[in-house]
Order: sequence, then C-alpha cells, then structure tokens
Amino acid sequence: MMSRITHSQPKIFSTVIWVVLSLFLLSACGSKSKKKEQAHSCVGYFKVKPRPSWVDTEGLKNGVYYSQGVAQCTGLKTIDVKEASTNARGNLSRMLETQVRSEILLIRKSNTATRSGSESGQASTTIASDALLKNSSIYAHWVDPNSGSVYSAVKVSKSSIDKAIQDAKDKEQAKFKNQIFTIQVEGEHQKQLALSITKVLGENGVSKIVTNQEQAQYALRAKIQSIDIFKAKKLVRVEVFVSIIDLANQSTKWSQQLNGKSISFQGFERDYQIRQALIDAFNRDQQKLQSALEKSIDE
Repeated sequence: MMSRITHSQPKIFSTVIWVVLSLFLLSACGSKSKKKEQAHSCVGYFKVKPRPSWVDTEGLKNGVYYSQGVAQCTGLKTIDVKEASTNARGNLSRMLETQVRSEILLIRKSNTATRSGSESGQASTTIASDALLKNSSIYAHWVDPNSGSVYSAVKVSKSSIDKAIQDAKDKEQAKFKNQIFTIQVEGEHQKQLALSITKVLGENGVSKIVTNQEQAQYALRAKIQSIDIFKAKKLVRVEVFVSIIDLANQSTKWSQQLNGKSISFQGFERDYQIRQALIDAFNRDQQKLQSALEKSIDE
C-alpha cells in the first residue's frame, strides 16, 4: 500500500529543521559567550595595561637572555600563571640550547698534553636544563584583555649561563677518562694484554695514552691471574686483575677482577685467542670500567 503525503508534512519538516538550527545557533552563541566571559575573568589577575614589548621579545640583550610563555585562561589564576611561567622557562631553555650549542663543546686539555705529544680531543656534552635555568627568574606577567591569554616573562643573565657552561667543562675535564693514562702490564702475555687494554680504553673515551710514565697522571695496571688453554676445544679462558693507579702517590683508585673466554670455530691461533679472551673479559664487565672512567678524580 502506498503512503499518502499530506499538505501538512512539508510544514512539519520545515519546523523541525528550524528548531534544530535554532538550537545549534543558541549553543554556538552560548559557547562564544562562555569563552568570552572566561577570558574576561582572567583580565583581573593583574593591573590592566597595554601590551608590553617583552611579549614579542626573545633573545640576548645587554647581557641578559629573555623569553616568555603563554597559557590559555581557565579562570583559575594560580594554575594559569604557573602554566605560563612553566612555558616561559621551557621556551628559554630551548633558546639557550640553540644559542650556546657551539660553546658547550668541551675541549679536553691538560698542561702535559703538549709535552706528551698526544692530541687534545673534543667531546660534546649536554648541559641539563636545570643547570642552565638555575638562576632564571619570572619578572613580569600580563593578560591579553581580548583573548584572556596569560603571559609570563622570564630572564637569566649571560654570566649565569657562562658559569653553568664552565662548570660543565670543569666536571667533564675532571673525569678519569679525560686524564693522561699509561698502561702497565705484569706477568705473562704482556703484549696481548697491552693491546687489549689500549683497545678497551679507546672504546671508553680515553684519548690520551702515553708510553712515557713520567708524562702520565694515571695508569691502568693489569695482570693475568690465570689462563687456561684448551687447544683441542679451541677454547681459552682468562682471569685478569685490573686497577686504576694514581701515579702521584701510587694509590689505587679502582680495581676489579675480570673473567673472559674465547672460542674459535675455525683454526686455533693461540696469541689471537688469548687477546680475544682478554677483550671479552673487559667487555663482559664493560659497565664497571665505564663507570670508573666516568667518575671524577676528586671523588
């Protein structure tokens, strides 16, 4: 059976569409009104004044780094100001990392480096944001009367940043890995042991290794405690005792017993496998040696 369309139905459809459209418009107007009302509720946070120049300023001026941050109005002053200030410090941190990137290349040098003939190395490092922002301060706030956006201004002196960079350089230069080392080996298989230590020290950031002990500050001393060679199984096992010695007073700064092994799946080459077993001993406990070399000589 076919349904009949009465003359009243088009009017009903028109009425429904008009009602839905009206509700949508009222909702939109209400939302805009609410946002405007919320924005204006933030205007009273601080004394009303024209847009300050610092809102659009960032960079270095007269020995001071400046930046700013913004937060949307929620009507809760403590939250809005805190967010704007956090954003300001975040922007300052990002700007500083760009501005001083070339300055935080740490040059590892010492008075004896030239005398020993070893080249001074370079290492890049990152300086924690907390260190850069340690002496920063929030010095002003402003609320945009139109949008209600809350702004915070932050600054930090260049001298403070320069000190943070220098402190980072000093900390890096004071690490064991940045000192001048010599290698001291005792007992059997001294050649293999010396080659293994040279390789391991280089892999762990030690760039200044000298043969003349009078030019060195520290020694990595090593002695094979035991060595087992199983030619039929193409297997070598070693135990080696290593230590970092302060040559100024012959005191031991760090020591460790290391164990390693080497297995060959082809021919057996005695000297080569002994060296591989020694390298394996260092690699197995690599984190321990790394931690020791990353420590400060003043600790």
